[in-house]
Amino acid sequence: MIKGLEALVIESYSTARHYGVEDHVLPTLAETFPSIDWHEQGRYFFSRVVQHGQRRAEEMRESAHTVHEAGMEPLMASAIAAKQQWVADLAREGVFHGLPKDARWQDYADRVLGSESYLSGGN
Repeated sequence: MIKGLEALVIESYSTARHYGVEDHVLPTLAETFPSIDWHEQGRYFFSRVVQHGQRRAEEMRESAHTVHEAGMEPLMASAIAAKQQWVADLAREGVFHGLPKDARWQDYADRVLGSESYLSGGN
């Protein structure tokens, strides 16, 4: 489930940043879940997926297999694996190279939005 939250945060924060609406989206999250610092959570999720996305993608593919064996279509698990893999691939390509350890989520999102994969219509 945490891997799914990571994938959703990366996708939604990057999309909000693309459209310039992050200052509207994050306060809405804070209203709904006031105990979470959504800027810090975003930074943490981006940094963890950049660092561990490959392993997380592999684990989610295994989870998708488990869901399938239980007789359900693993729509979410498969999508999470794909998003985790996409970020892992960007990291392997060096998209996040040089970001400081304490980089803001916006710094990560800007790298995603400027990546060749994003610009060419990738995941």
